[in-house]
Amino acid sequence: MVDRWESAGAADPLLMMIRSAGTSPSAAEALAKFFATQASGPLAEHLTTTLGCTARDATDRAAAIGALILGVVTSRYIMRNGPLAHADRASLTAWLGDRLQRLLDGPPPPPLAPALDGQP
Repeated sequence: MVDRWESAGAADPLLMMIRSAGTSPSAAEALAKFFATQASGPLAEHLTTTLGCTARDATDRAAAIGALILGVVTSRYIMRNGPLAHADRASLTAWLGDRLQRLLDGPPPPPLAPALDGQP
């Protein structure tokens, strides 16, 4: 993941969507759709089928992972400020890998919101 972002140019479509999402409802909708179909949804499905997470736990873990990734991308490639922005690639990869692994393997996070439509 770090390699993907490190090689992305300023005109990278995903980076442009992230930059625009705060001011453009259509960009925010496109970004949300992208993450739901290309990242969070498939990850939650994998966590449910492969690791045996409940649907609720898998959805919450995927949301936490997405938030972490968007936060890192925003800090490093948009704001370009703080320790995440100034870390070398190897340090960032090690730090991010550790954080992501904890979100995947650690105890389930507290629920983010009441279950919708009878989902666990």
